[in-house]
Amino acid sequence: MTARSRMICILALVILTTGCASTSFESRVADGFDRTVERLFVLADVGGNWDQDDVDHLRAALRAGFVPCVEVEVAVVSPLSLDPGDVQRDIESFAPEFVLVLDQTMEKSQSMGIFGDTPRGFVFNAILTDPRSEEIVWRANLDSSGNSDSRSSYIGSMVEKLIAGMNSDGVVNCPQAGTIDRNRKPAREIG
Repeated sequence: MTARSRMICILALVILTTGCASTSFESRVADGFDRTVERLFVLADVGGNWDQDDVDHLRAALRAGFVPCVEVEVAVVSPLSLDPGDVQRDIESFAPEFVLVLDQTMEKSQSMGIFGDTPRGFVFNAILTDPRSEEIVWRANLDSSGNSDSRSSYIGSMVEKLIAGMNSDGVVNCPQAGTIDRNRKPAREIG
């Protein structure tokens, strides 16, 4: 085997064993909606099997994506939360123009036998509402999948596609999304 052939084999092996994720995205803007979101409360309802590192990563990714262009507060709740009033109080306290609910509707996994299940992606519904009228002004479906063993790669792909889609739909104006403002007050978990 030549040195070039060996290099190609090594490169192929690295590509095949490196986790990657992609996200499909489809969205719809309500007829007549022509505002740009400037103050947003994001409520992410994740599955019960997310660990604290995944929750923290989701919060950080959402803040990093929105902060350059939208004042944002992020709350992550578990479906096992017993006090939904906490979320309502936080929304009222922050007084956002809009509320974005990210609802995980499915988690994809692959059984690894005695080693348990390995995450292979998830599906989220995203619904943007005006909290005063409760009118839905935008919604999207995000379907992340790939061959990574880490939920964090799917989180990054999903958040990137979410913000790019909202930007493309004219819902937000985030041309340089992705910069973390280290002076922002950290988001907090509710419930």
